[in-house]
Amino acid sequence: MNNLDDKILMIENKIDDVDSKMVELLEKRLKLSGEEALLKKERGMPVPDLVRVRTKTEKLVADAREDMAHYRKLCYMALNELTYDYQRRVTLPESEIYKSVKNALEQGFKSFPEKAVVACQGVQGAYQQKACDKLFSMPKIMYMKNFNGVFAAVDKGLCRYGVLPLENSTAGSVNSVYDLLSKYKCYIVRSVRLKIDHSLLAKKGTKIEDIKEISFLQHPQSMLGVFHLPTNGFKELSMNQLVLALDGVQDPGNLGTIIRVADWFGIKDIYCSHDTADCWNPKVVQATMGSIARVQLHYVDLNKMAESLPADYPIYATLLDGENIYKQELSHHGMIVMGNEGKGISPLLRTKINRKLYIPSYSSDGNTAESLNVAIATSIVCAEFRRR
Repeated sequence: MNNLDDKILMIENKIDDVDSKMVELLEKRLKLSGEEALLKKERGMPVPDLVRVRTKTEKLVADAREDMAHYRKLCYMALNELTYDYQRRVTLPESEIYKSVKNALEQGFKSFPEKAVVACQGVQGAYQQKACDKLFSMPKIMYMKNFNGVFAAVDKGLCRYGVLPLENSTAGSVNSVYDLLSKYKCYIVRSVRLKIDHSLLAKKGTKIEDIKEISFLQHPQSMLGVFHLPTNGFKELSMNQLVLALDGVQDPGNLGTIIRVADWFGIKDIYCSHDTADCWNPKVVQATMGSIARVQLHYVDLNKMAESLPADYPIYATLLDGENIYKQELSHHGMIVMGNEGKGISPLLRTKINRKLYIPSYSSDGNTAESLNVAIATSIVCAEFRRR
């Protein structure tokens, strides 16, 4: 360890020492307050002396340094809450109703331990860990990468309990958890409500009054992603990779879905004509569901780009005069061109296509849709390329 590590360890040890002394003093204070409460009860005096508490609070705040006054007040308020609770336990007799409820609670929860090994999805400090701490007094937590990992830990006997979200007030039920409940034959044995608080992350110097809207959704998700806009510019096309080229795809929802499809099928680069929708349009970003962070988009002149490629470089496109995609040989590299929603691929770029494909319809009577949505067509084509 270096000198900085030694200093941190020394400070942490001092904090531990202070904590130990505080706990001892707290126990001593509670016992004294209990004796005080019993004596006051014998004399018929009110147990909490609110006037004395207010006077003492004002003095503690007045005597504190300016930067500590607020914390002194909060600490003393919390201390008095603990004192009142302890005094009530000491002075109030256990009525028959109280005894009955207490007995029912003890009998009902006897099978649910205070100490247990529990699986949670996420990391320390996440909301599932907070929920776990509310359910168990002293849990030993195993952190899993995903929901399935939590169920698998319980199923394999690594732990007896798992804590997972079932629903939230904005998005409703967490369907994936319910699906896993059925798959693993697990059961819900207890639930807890947890208030969720979020903080807004912004650039230094941003004023809250300048922030008008952070989501276009009526019911936004509980998480907000913050990205730096890339400044890496144009990336040369790699000759040994599969890429997408979008010629005039203008619907933000379609572009967002195509980006998400590319991410799913491991396509890292998409080359777009200048009249393709802006990839940073809020609707596009929303439709990508996070894939915008893993797929790079490059806005270029597709005609010039196609002209610069070797004559034998595969340039694919789905056209009405193409060959059945399921019967053609497909390479592991090349460019897949997808066209505009209404006009298709522009005439000049169409002349550069050297591998024409066609997605056949399987309607038995020929009465079928006129065409496929460009995002759906992209999904089918990418799936067939990756299947080979």
